[in-house]
Amino acid sequence: MAKANYVRVIIDRAIHRELDYAVPESLTGRIGVGSRVRVPFREKSALATVVALPEQTEAKGIRPIEAIIGDAPVLSEELLELARWIGTYAAQEFGDVVRAVIDATDRVAGRLSPAERAAMTRHFVATSRYEWMFWEMGHRREAWPV
Repeated sequence: MAKANYVRVIIDRAIHRELDYAVPESLTGRIGVGSRVRVPFREKSALATVVALPEQTEAKGIRPIEAIIGDAPVLSEELLELARWIGTYAAQEFGDVVRAVIDATDRVAGRLSPAERAAMTRHFVATSRYEWMFWEMGHRREAWPV
């Protein structure tokens, strides 16, 4: 484990942003990315997951973490990276936009002939395949072949 002075965490509840906390000397060297910790949050304690070990922080009013939960990190850095990626598509705002686009597409498709709807379906399948290839390439950190 790294000897971190600060941790950046995501609290299990309440907010959807990362917060910085100090690492007490007694816990230095026992904490890593993916570790579960208990932190002071508002007037209570909260469970959180460590997502980064910044060397410095610009945050004000830094408080120390209260405890490490467990002996080892429960999430790998790769799983945390995947969770961040999924989170960009799980946000309510993204869902609202997708629903609006689906509704508009359904309205347009309702006015088309069967042949035009079949063409629309073929184009949708082709572009979906390209989108999947794009995101898969990014996940695998490959270069786009164009």
